[in-house]
Amino acid sequence: MKKILALLLALVMALGCVGAFAEETEASETTAELPSFTVAFASSVDVDAFAELLPLFGVDETTAAMMKSILPLFAEIDGQLVFADYGAQLDLGLKGQTVLTLGAEMVEGGFVLASDILPSYMLTLDYETIENLFSDFAAQAKDAMANVDFGTLLQNLTVYLSKYTSAVTDAITFGDPEVGEYTFEELEKTYNCMTPIIVDTEAIKTAIEGFANELKNDESIASLISALGTLGRPAGNDEAVTVIIPDQVSAAYFANVDAEGNPVGEDTLVAVETVTNTEDTTVSVNVYVLVEGKTVSVAVNVPEQEITVSVTFMPTEDGAAISCQFAGNGITAAENTVFSMGEVIQLYTEDYLMDKLISTQTVVFGQGGERTFTVLDENKTPVSVEQLMADTEGQISGALMADVMSNGLGALITKVSQIMPEEVAALMALFAPQTVEAPVE
Repeated sequence: MKKILALLLALVMALGCVGAFAEETEASETTAELPSFTVAFASSVDVDAFAELLPLFGVDETTAAMMKSILPLFAEIDGQLVFADYGAQLDLGLKGQTVLTLGAEMVEGGFVLASDILPSYMLTLDYETIENLFSDFAAQAKDAMANVDFGTLLQNLTVYLSKYTSAVTDAITFGDPEVGEYTFEELEKTYNCMTPIIVDTEAIKTAIEGFANELKNDESIASLISALGTLGRPAGNDEAVTVIIPDQVSAAYFANVDAEGNPVGEDTLVAVETVTNTEDTTVSVNVYVLVEGKTVSVAVNVPEQEITVSVTFMPTEDGAAISCQFAGNGITAAENTVFSMGEVIQLYTEDYLMDKLISTQTVVFGQGGERTFTVLDENKTPVSVEQLMADTEGQISGALMADVMSNGLGALITKVSQIMPEEVAALMALFAPQTVEAPVE
């Protein structure tokens, strides 16, 4: 019940800006119409491909059998969120057919929320309740922040950042370019010019520790942390902060140049190799930042653990493409995303595991759209959110939950069964009580 209410309230929050616009429109006595738009989404999962990989993650046969029965229900999920006519509608579907709808509509004085999972009731939320909720939070925040001197805090923070940022940048210098042949087989790249990057690790360590200790001992910052109710003032405040940074850093900038030393082409590489020694082990980390024209790639490699993570960003004619890859511990994974902007805004993602395409996701933003779900239904009993909040004995919430369990959930299962009869039957059989035959005497 709480999850359903949360989804409905999320629609209301999304309509918050619409409400403000509506009040402004009414006050100015204009006839302006709010623009409508739709967010459509779809996700597909290759259940067979995913099931083949379950043993790699240590999933036992019993759990794997259960997952194979459940996963087909989520193999093809789709839906859309429509904002139109001073309201919103969220449709969730399977294989292109809607199975669940949630709706919200602005009315005089507030909002009305409804869903087919709650067929006998509709929830009302007035502006006064919303204002009270936010005013209570605002009052608490005001009391909590009363002792925070933001002027001093911002001034001190600016001084600290300026001081220690300069210290870090001063600790990094460039040597003289060296012409030669520098090949990176793992990147399939060769350059003829290398410029050493000299890093003073001790100076950086001192700067980071100094910055951390300044923040730790600053009263204005400590009061803000306490006001936010997160960590409060550390008990061991007198102890200085120490940080661990690499003991060795080797860095260089690579490019191709002509005989006069002028850059040739647009490919450049920054390579950083670090070694960190601890009491138990030594960890090496290699970082490569590769620029090929407008394409930027960042790769991080941990040789001892044979782990590599890389991210590539490439602009396209109407958007961008981003590729993320992971390899380590015998597992490979990748996610490729394409973002495009035209008449509609579209986001398309592919997920790979062990070189198998496991799932795809598509999100499309576009103008226009129409709400088809009736929120203001005279056959439904209105219940205010304020009543629910005051329902200490659970009578109202109990009635809503009974409606969900007796009516809404049954209708939902029926819809899903009509779309995916075999999958639902397999799932029902999995959770059906098992009969045990009596021993023969």
